Amino acid sequence: MTKTDNNIRNSIYKFLMRQTKKADINYIAEHSISIASDVGLLRAENQDRAVVMKMQRSEDRTIIIGILCDGMGGMKGGAESASIAIASFLEYCILNRLQNVKERLECAALVANKAVYDLFKGDGGCTLVSCIFDSDGGSQAVSIGDSRLYAMNDKGLIQLSTDDTVEGYFKGNADSPQLSNRLLQYVGIGDDIEPHIIDIPDISNISNILITSDDIHYINKTTLEMIIKHESNPYDLSSRLLHLSNWCGGIDNSSLIVFTKLLSLFESPQHVDSGTIQLYDSYGISYLLAVNSFSKKPKLNINKDKLLSVKESKDKEKSAILERNKNKKDQKKNNPQFQIDFENDTKYNPPPQIDI
Repeated sequence: MTKTDNNIRNSIYKFLMRQTKKADINYIAEHSISIASDVGLLRAENQDRAVVMKMQRSEDRTIIIGILCDGMGGMKGGAESASIAIASFLEYCILNRLQNVKERLECAALVANKAVYDLFKGDGGCTLVSCIFDSDGGSQAVSIGDSRLYAMNDKGLIQLSTDDTVEGYFKGNADSPQLSNRLLQYVGIGDDIEPHIIDIPDISNISNILITSDDIHYINKTTLEMIIKHESNPYDLSSRLLHLSNWCGGIDNSSLIVFTKLLSLFESPQHVDSGTIQLYDSYGISYLLAVNSFSKKPKLNINKDKLLSVKESKDKEKSAILERNKNKKDQKKNNPQFQIDFENDTKYNPPPQIDI
């Protein structure tokens, strides 16, 4: 497994790289959000990663982020690229939660690009689409590559993102069909990347927002629109689209995130403490961070003690190591792994300039 230098990033990365089923759907009932993924019929590995992160900054301040990355087939480490891109992106959003939404999205995308490039030097990469719903700062999105962001309103299904392909830029009128689906940029390409910042229209007129990977795009747009129009339950909608993508051949991984009831996104009763961060994918949930009310700086609960061999250690040291290992195994899986002081979320200090 690829390792990272940052503990928050590494924790998210490990969550995304754990062993999972070939297909599953996770329904976040209190926010009417579903996350779904299927390996498809032809691929041996699912290189898609789709995540929803909920950050409860305080009792009445919530940030919800949906992000999908599709690892690029034919290149090195598609799953690893998608996982480290999401981990880097979310880490930046956590640590810079007071930055305005547009700058937060753009900087997070650049950080994700740099993280993937540092690992694979341009030989590995992924797409990226993410949207932020911030109870303080509104809603916007960012995209790189050909994964898509859709909105459903009373006029029909609208693609809000632009595919980073020749066909996408020329709206299907490319002179060279053999080049029409080739990506012009992707996360991990290195310098000269330009994230697309997307303004999400008035959510009062939107019934659904979808983030999708490319196997969903094999479904005819008219069919896709009709399914979305006639299915309001996000779980059932995700299930139908996964099945239909397989009925259309299942030639690639298919993943999607579905948001519904956007106007009531922050009105659901909160069941977690202020300062808690929840991380969802299609297979489960992880409680990532929790507030530390007593520290003024982020405190990482990391055991830095070096492991000593039994022969070289003294009896007292042996007992201490065995006791620590026992306590570690006894901890619940969903215990928060880090602590961050959310009580000091009173002002925003711009981060240093990113060296890409």
